[in-house]
Amino acid sequence: MGLFGKKESMDELREQVKSGDSKAKQKLWRRYCDFSQEEIETMANSGDAYAECMLGDKFEGDENYIDAAIWYQKSADKGFDKGQFGLGLLYIQGCGVKKDVRKGIELLKASYAQGNGDAAEQLVMLEEEGLVEAGSWL
Repeated sequence: MGLFGKKESMDELREQVKSGDSKAKQKLWRRYCDFSQEEIETMANSGDAYAECMLGDKFEGDENYIDAAIWYQKSADKGFDKGQFGLGLLYIQGCGVKKDVRKGIELLKASYAQGNGDAAEQLVMLEEEGLVEAGSWL
């Protein structure tokens, strides 16, 4: 047992996430950051939404937007908010996918609906640019 109590297993955290625990979602995301690239790829190839999103992040960081879009799409299709967020930005910018601001905004709204604060920030900026109707996503 650690200083702050027992460390939850990945499965326990996943169950907490399913029940809507946002703190568990952050803990689980941080756990994934501890895995090697090879482990992330193995998990992503087995359909793990968190790992798929992490691969999307990696490819986006490498400016390989086509592969980023592929992995974000897989994660977003499973309803993962960070995958929806990453894919939404790619659609808005037209990176790796055909530019589709409307589709990008819908993905950001879906991500925000799950509590993604980054999506909220982007939607506010899009409001300021006149691309999103004020308050339509709240």
